[in-house]
Amino acid sequence: MIKGVIFDFDGTLFDTMPFWAKLGLSMIKKAGLTPIEGLDDAVLFMTLEESCQFIKKEYHLEQTVEELIDNVVSEVTQFYCLEAKPKDGVCELLHELKRRGIKCVVATASDRRLIEIALKRHRLYECFDRIFTCSELGLNKRSGEIYERCASHMGLTPETTAVFEDILVATRSAKESGFFTVAVEDIESAEDKEEIIKLADLYIPSGGDFDAFWSCIE
Repeated sequence: MIKGVIFDFDGTLFDTMPFWAKLGLSMIKKAGLTPIEGLDDAVLFMTLEESCQFIKKEYHLEQTVEELIDNVVSEVTQFYCLEAKPKDGVCELLHELKRRGIKCVVATASDRRLIEIALKRHRLYECFDRIFTCSELGLNKRSGEIYERCASHMGLTPETTAVFEDILVATRSAKESGFFTVAVEDIESAEDKEEIIKLADLYIPSGGDFDAFWSCIE
């Protein structure tokens, strides 16, 4: 029986991945620099800190990684304040989980400030016990340690915890760590769709029909 849920944010709870997919290219062009080939693909699934480290190294920038992160956060804050929206069915899912007393946390590679802004704007912040970020923990989603830390915080084991993700590498990490994995379809993971479907315990197509999940937690 599932007693707790760990949610990724971008591409899983909120439909924000298309915005992030274009952000690296936009930043470089605004700086008057020539983008390297495949820049957006290279940084799309990195943590915010990793992507800023990558851009600093590739472009030999004088700014510190921390300054670059602040610039990115400033760039995207308006998007999260005014435009970022939950995916179809997410609000209903979260409120029902809360009603049933099932613990929920967020595990994200994005900046905490952005996540809090978006969740509070849509009155979803209260649905979560805690927000875990990769940068604050010094972890990434190429291993399952971040999910293990989340489950431990909730006093649960992987066997009684579900992980909702949208990308292949994170779904694989959660699966290999023994979690019940729920993959949520996202346009930016289209190339990995077939492999994600085979790997995940449950796959949620676009449209937000989470009915199949309820039979899994009982």
